[in-house]
Amino acid sequence: MDNTEFYGWNFLSQGINSWLIPWLALTAQLPFETKNKTTNFAALLLTLGSPAIAAYSLAVTLLNARRVNQKFRHIKEESQWLHRPLQTKAIKAARSILIETQHVPIQICSGQRREISQLIVHPENWAWWCSLRQKLLEKKRKWTYSLYAQVGWVCVSQLLAIIAFFTASSATGSTIDVGLAINSLWLWMIPVVLGWVYVGTQNSAASIKAALTDTDVPTLGPERHSKGECIGLRDRTSYDYSSVPLRHSLDSSEAPYNESRQVQGATRFGGSALDNAVVDSGLQTKRGYANSSNPSQDASVLHPKPTSSYQRVIVHANASDDIELQASAMDHRVDTSSMFQEPEEESQPALHPDSTFNFLPQPFLGFSIAGDDHAPGPIYNYARVWTHTNAIDRIAEAFLMLTKRQQQQETVDGHEWEQDPERWNENLRGTPKQMSQYLSPISQDLRSIPIHVPASADLVRNCITAAFIAMCLQWGTTGAAIVIAYNTPTVGLGCQSGSYLIYGLASTVAWLALIFSACLSHLYSLRLESSHHHRRPSTLLAALVVLTRLLGKLLATANAIFVVVTSIIQFTGLYDNCWCDSCIASLGKAAGWVILFVSDVQVFQACKSAWVGGVFMAIFVGCVVSIWIFIARGDEVFAGDEIES
Repeated sequence: MDNTEFYGWNFLSQGINSWLIPWLALTAQLPFETKNKTTNFAALLLTLGSPAIAAYSLAVTLLNARRVNQKFRHIKEESQWLHRPLQTKAIKAARSILIETQHVPIQICSGQRREISQLIVHPENWAWWCSLRQKLLEKKRKWTYSLYAQVGWVCVSQLLAIIAFFTASSATGSTIDVGLAINSLWLWMIPVVLGWVYVGTQNSAASIKAALTDTDVPTLGPERHSKGECIGLRDRTSYDYSSVPLRHSLDSSEAPYNESRQVQGATRFGGSALDNAVVDSGLQTKRGYANSSNPSQDASVLHPKPTSSYQRVIVHANASDDIELQASAMDHRVDTSSMFQEPEEESQPALHPDSTFNFLPQPFLGFSIAGDDHAPGPIYNYARVWTHTNAIDRIAEAFLMLTKRQQQQETVDGHEWEQDPERWNENLRGTPKQMSQYLSPISQDLRSIPIHVPASADLVRNCITAAFIAMCLQWGTTGAAIVIAYNTPTVGLGCQSGSYLIYGLASTVAWLALIFSACLSHLYSLRLESSHHHRRPSTLLAALVVLTRLLGKLLATANAIFVVVTSIIQFTGLYDNCWCDSCIASLGKAAGWVILFVSDVQVFQACKSAWVGGVFMAIFVGCVVSIWIFIARGDEVFAGDEIES
């Protein structure tokens, strides 16, 4: 029999204002920094629907930062023996840059100009690292009064509400039960919000790309004071693009800078043709590339004009999906390093320049296989942990090799070592190719730097640790709400405790689906870039990547709506009926029962210990995770005995 009774508008408004509205208001402080308002809202739903994925992304970001600090402390200490303060400053700046750029997909650019090698080796370019660091810190999200006010409002209001209920001489069991449970359910937001502000995010998704393009590069080959393009590091935020097979022939020898080359063929990126595109070898000249996020803005983006040292590569697009690369009249083989990745940067690395057949990533049924790896925003850090860790390792190794080569008194171009401190910089002069070889432990010229590499043992440990933190926060708060509701007579799994259980399970499944999708996406890209794979990975793998990601996001979206709705309707009395109160869902019809002729005060006394335990559990877990967040980043590991400004 349905005996549901509406509690009344006063009870509803008072309960929502006391227990729910403060938490909903705090969502404004969650980090979004995605492409636009639509993707910001999607990030909000993903966070509310799966606190586990938000906590996991935060944890891997912190652990990545700690890994950066550990690696660069060793490099800094090695560099200090050289008494090269500008080099040490560049190392410190690189460490900060790698930490601050985690919420966008960063790629190392080398290419024909060996950009990253010139930025690391050339003494004049050490200022670039410091300037870029300063620009990123200027756009970093700050601790604001609005943040203090909202977090303080939540903490004080919830604390006062809890104290008021537990010190009341009498109270309605419904009020205490519902309020305390909802408070525990949403408590995960405090460590997540504070953690993201502490670890550091930018105030907009585009600020990193703007900093990269606006930072002046003092010297790049024959160029001076280059800017207006991403040099050395690139924000891969995109722009889904379709795959095209490339039929090409490569000369094993390196073509010199002053060769003129012409490429005839066709290509499509993101479904948009490159009509009469002009790309400069080593310089970034773009025309006709359609950016799916803002095609009108990117339709006529032109970068520095070619110089005598950098000749042009001309790409003529037509309806065909294939590209035939033909030698120019000078009978030189074409350099196709720019053709194997996104068209936005000619200077970016090829996947494998020595391979004979390569593919660009292809969407599956219109959905990007790269997925959230290319999506800006802190919530998506879980998907690019492999690529960013690879960037960390590559840059750290390069700076370490720069230091060790100098310790061994090895010059870039092979001439005799200059002992005079005034002429020390002469030891680091050379061609871009020599600089690239200088940074390789085996003196290899790395024009191509892979984006995806197999996961290291450190990365696996960090992911496992992050998963543990995420589950502790998810179930430490959701579990506390279940404990409070479950132990309220009738003891058992009823509508209220069951709804919390559904929320926790759905959140966990969504998290697992998204992590699984990210792993499969990494595996797909890894196989695609491997030199010994000359075919696209299987369609089944692509389908699993897309389907698991869609499952995770749809489940998280539905779960976000569910948790808000169920938090509201519990103050209406909808769950206060015989079927829910008797816990038939868990006890069955034969064992289900309801309490009669018992006052609310008696219920309060009987359940007080369970309610106190549930509240303590949520607060304890929130505090422990918050403490871990504030010590996990490891800034003190890098600083050592010094205090960095």
